[in-house]
Amino acid sequence: PGSGLFTGIDGGGPTSLNIYQNTINGNQKTGATGGNFTAINYAAAASANINENEISANTMAGTGIFHGILGGNTVDVNIFENNIFGNQKTGNQGYMYLVKPGISTIDFYDNDIYDNSFPNAPGTNDCLIYGYYNNVAATIENLHDNNIYNLTIGGANTSISTKIIGIFTNTVSSAIKNIYQNEIYSLSSVSGFVHGI
Repeated sequence: PGSGLFTGIDGGGPTSLNIYQNTINGNQKTGATGGNFTAINYAAAASANINENEISANTMAGTGIFHGILGGNTVDVNIFENNIFGNQKTGNQGYMYLVKPGISTIDFYDNDIYDNSFPNAPGTNDCLIYGYYNNVAATIENLHDNNIYNLTIGGANTSISTKIIGIFTNTVSSAIKNIYQNEIYSLSSVSGFVHGI
């Protein structure tokens, strides 16, 4: 599509939801302006399992947001054994959230997230890539045994707010967080800053 929305799989809002063993590959969103790209969108009243999916070689132009896996306010979610790689945001600004769950008890493990990029980011606009991102009121997060690597922002971008972060979590102060045995490496940006966790 051009300026509209692209969604590969929308799980709707059942009580329980399983999205597994799907391939979302080689799609293009070509519009030069807004409209988001979402490979997998999930929401469920009680529980969701998002596992063994491949999200690869998708390309998004324009200023919208790229979501690999985007979550709603599911009570319990397991996100595991997904491969998210080779996706590009070719516009001159915007966000790539490769995994962005919602308000949940979250188990995120055994995922491989690599080779995702802004290949040629120009100018002074902000370009941001997150391997895993959560800034809502998740009560428990178990994030472990994930491989996040080769996330890159290239080109001639000069924004001091451009950034790459492997794992970002900023939830309620009472949350329980277990973050361990993740491998995060080869994050590279021409400007701004880079954080592993």
